[in-house]
This record gives sequence, C-alpha cells and structure tokens, in this order.
Amino acid sequence: MRYCPEPPRQVLLLSVVALIFLTPLHATAQSPRKAPSVRKHKDPARGVRFASGQSSLKIPFELSNNFILLQVQVNDSRSLWFILDTGASSSIINAPLVKELSLQTKGKIGGSASGKAIEAELISGVTLSVPGVKVFNQPIAALPIDAVAPLVGKPIGGIIGYDFIKEFVVEVDYAAKVINLYSPTSFKRSVSGELLPIKFINKKPALTAKIKLEGRGVIEGTFLIDTGADGVMTVKSGFVRAHQLLKTLTISRRSNLGGAGGASESITARVQSIQLGRFVIDKPLIELSQAMKETEVQSNFAGVLGGEVFRRFTLILDYSRRRIILEPNAHLLEPVEADMSGIELAADGEDFKTFVVNEVAAESPAAEAGLKEEDELTAVDGRPVSEIGLDQIRQMFKQEGKEYLITIKRAEQALRFRIKLRRLV
Repeated sequence: MRYCPEPPRQVLLLSVVALIFLTPLHATAQSPRKAPSVRKHKDPARGVRFASGQSSLKIPFELSNNFILLQVQVNDSRSLWFILDTGASSSIINAPLVKELSLQTKGKIGGSASGKAIEAELISGVTLSVPGVKVFNQPIAALPIDAVAPLVGKPIGGIIGYDFIKEFVVEVDYAAKVINLYSPTSFKRSVSGELLPIKFINKKPALTAKIKLEGRGVIEGTFLIDTGADGVMTVKSGFVRAHQLLKTLTISRRSNLGGAGGASESITARVQSIQLGRFVIDKPLIELSQAMKETEVQSNFAGVLGGEVFRRFTLILDYSRRRIILEPNAHLLEPVEADMSGIELAADGEDFKTFVVNEVAAESPAAEAGLKEEDELTAVDGRPVSEIGLDQIRQMFKQEGKEYLITIKRAEQALRFRIKLRRLV
C-alpha cells in the first residue's frame, strides 16, 4: 500500500518544524513526587566539545527540496538524517526512535502548529554529534515526523533547532553543500556579504524584509528566517489582510499550506520583488496564507523566509551577536520557478527509491496528458528514476517549454505520456 502524506502540498509541511512554538506545559511527572532533597542538584552544564581546535569545518550535507539534511548521532547512536531548521524553537527527535535509542521522557511540552495545539514528549540531557563536534545536555522534543520522509526521500530522524544552533556561528555554504561550525568567541573569518541584524521571536531568528507589488509602494515586515521551509516566502493571513495584498495581484493560484496542525488554504502569487538588505530577488513566487486564525505569537511576525531564498547565498547564522550574514553565490540571480508539470511526487518504499504521484494539479500538463494520483513514475525520457533522484526530477520539471516522455506504472500496466511544461503561476 502506497503512503501518500497529507496535506497535499509539500510547501511548509515542515511547520511541525517551521511554525511550531514549543513552550513548557505542566510537570507531568513520570513517577510519584518525592520529598525535596536537602542538597540542591543542578543539571549538568551544557557544553560543546570540538574534536580539534575551536571549529569543525566542511561538514557535508545534502539538499533536498531546499531542506538541509545532516548526519547526526544521538547519544552515540547510529547516524541519522536530521534537518537543520532555524524555524524550530526546539530540536526534535522522531517519536518512533525514542524506544530504539533508549531515551527517557521527562514530561510534556505544548505548542502550536498551523494555529492548532499540539503536545510533545520532553527529553533532556541528550548529546547530539555531527562530524567534528559534540553538543552535550541538549533538550529535545519527541514528535512523530515520519510524514516528512516521502517529501525528501530519506528517513528523517529529527530536527536540529535553536538550542544546538545557538552554540555556534553556523556557516551554511549552499553551493558547496558544506557547513562550518565555529565557536562564537573564536569566529574571525572575514566576510564580504551583507550583515543583517536579527531579533528572536520565541527562539526563532527574524529580520526585516520588503515586498514590492506592481503599482504599489514597498511593504515592510518582520519575517522569520526558516531553513525548514522550502519556498521563498509565506505571508501570514493577518499581514495579508492588513496590507490588502490580494488586491493588486494579477497572477495567482490557489494551493494549500500544510503543517502538524493540518492544512489551510493559501494563494500562490508572483510579486515584483522581495528585498533583504541590499539584495533583491526579482519576480519571486510567494505564498499568501488564507488561514482564519492565528495564535498570539504568530501575530508578532509577518511570515517566513525559506530555503529558496537562502540557497542563493552562503548563510552565516551568528545568534550570539544577533546577526546573520548573506554572501551571494552563483545562484543569486536565478529565476524563481515552481513545478510546471502539475505532478507532485512522494518517495515510497523501504529505500525511498519509488516515486509515486501524490497529486495531479488541475488544468496542468500532467492532468491534460492523463496522469493520475497513485501512478508510479518509473522513467523520464527512458532513464530510470532511481538513477535521476527525487530532487533532480523536481528541478527538471521547473523548465518552461521542456518536453519529457514520462513512463509510469499503473496497476500492472506500463504507460507512457508526453508532457510539455509551462508555468502554472
């Protein structure tokens, strides 16, 4: 039986990460409360141990749908794939791994995702390791995040969030696909990019960004820096209504924003530009949320900036100095494009090498050719999809005017369809 994750769009499915606000709830003790001890015991101090010196350099990562995937060990476990996510106020472990890794939960924490309440198990005293460095006594939350795996094509063990990131100056070189971690006190690398001040909203970094719509002045707002979101920008519904952003849009398409709290309607639209410091991204696609309710915390910012922005830079996160640095790479001036086939793919199977059509957009090349949900994509132009890879196929389907011969498996039939890509928004 094929697994088709919900909600239908991958945009911000990681609001289990991207839009989650975790705050302590009640004690929810695991055993009867004992009388207080005469001596006070402090929790072990958190700390960082580099294998050598005060940095760990050239830590490799994989980029899938703009998500940063790192190999991480939890208490000296086997290596697990984690997502590096500045939009996570807490690091997260996939709930099914709690038993396998013999982790001890010590209560619950609550929060919100997509405007709805959620609850997670709290685990403290965890050691998280990446090549060249260990971070001790980390608090993490246990949440079921198996639904992320079909979108990135790998089993995801967890999320690296605020408590880990704040221990370092984190340099994410998107072009080279490596991360450098520096001790904040020893970070002396010369930088040539744009230094932007940040503030924190519930442990999430935020900065000022500008939106320019055709025929209107610049609209300025506070946006979260969210490497756990795949798109350019998502604007919260309250900000959309307050600034009447829908009034001057000429090209738009209805879609869904998904998260741990469920799905909500949104509008995908192309605007004239967005601007961060001196950098301008022309004609980007942004998501305008149509959700009816927002939490009090969510009303404190205008939206989120995602990986489609930051992949155009080397991104330096310097939480200790409340700043980020953007150094442009060769991708800065690339146009922002979305899927032009109408096919949304999800990885399936034990090795995530089977690609299933999770949704077919109405009035799209795929729909017109006759593709259906649950079709299994087996080849593109005669080349097996297992040789191409999920992320590369997604990039191939963003090229306007390109034609492909698609081979699919439907039940026991092998069928071929020819599609010609075109912009859907």
